[in-house]
Amino acid sequence: MIGKPVRRVFLVSRLQVVLRERALREVYKRLATQDPQTGLDNRRQTFMNITDAIISTRRDQSISALLLGDINNLASINQKHGFEFGDEVILTFGRILKRFSSPDCKIGRIAGDTLAAVLKNTSLERAREFCARVERTFTAIAFDAATSPKHFNTSFGIACYDGKDPAFDADEFMVQADTALAKSKRIGRSSISAYWELQADEIAELAPIHARKSRRQRTNRAFVSVETDYAPANTAPQPEDVHIVQDSSKS
Repeated sequence: MIGKPVRRVFLVSRLQVVLRERALREVYKRLATQDPQTGLDNRRQTFMNITDAIISTRRDQSISALLLGDINNLASINQKHGFEFGDEVILTFGRILKRFSSPDCKIGRIAGDTLAAVLKNTSLERAREFCARVERTFTAIAFDAATSPKHFNTSFGIACYDGKDPAFDADEFMVQADTALAKSKRIGRSSISAYWELQADEIAELAPIHARKSRRQRTNRAFVSVETDYAPANTAPQPEDVHIVQDSSKS
């Protein structure tokens, strides 16, 4: 609130403060929700998008889909052409996903070259066609076209939710899509797999790697080993090393 009489200099300075604070809030929001390399939604925001799609599906009695796309053999691409070239391949993959996305579609980066598309108000056929269009476009792109053209391909895993299971959550959605992606990676070049088409034995065998557990327990996966015979300097003596010496003059 600005009291009267209003001084022009004071009003301008107050407006400048408000605009700076607004700009800072936008920066903090981007840092919290956006992947810094690709500009897509980060992993945390993607899980929020998945949860929002689940809620919308239950409310509207529609269908939502989660698509996971992965660039095939990215490790060998990085090794042969360099990590900067590999980053450009990932960025191009993300741009294509954004180009084909609709207002009801959110694109995010899960990890590495694995990107996600969260589709609301969709169908099984539209989800599969979305993956097919992205795959065809990405495969047709020639990197370094002027010198030495290079073509790459992707794999996709699809999962859909119809709103009937009340216990269904974002973690289960990711498990299903990740399992379908693992199936596509096993098949190989330009594959698209749907979770609802997998057999029970395939689901049990394919272990998802991008999913998370609702309750994460502490593990010893990160363990620092210290040599037991090493004693740091100025270590205080242990009780068994202390010897009491009596003063003979007081005996």
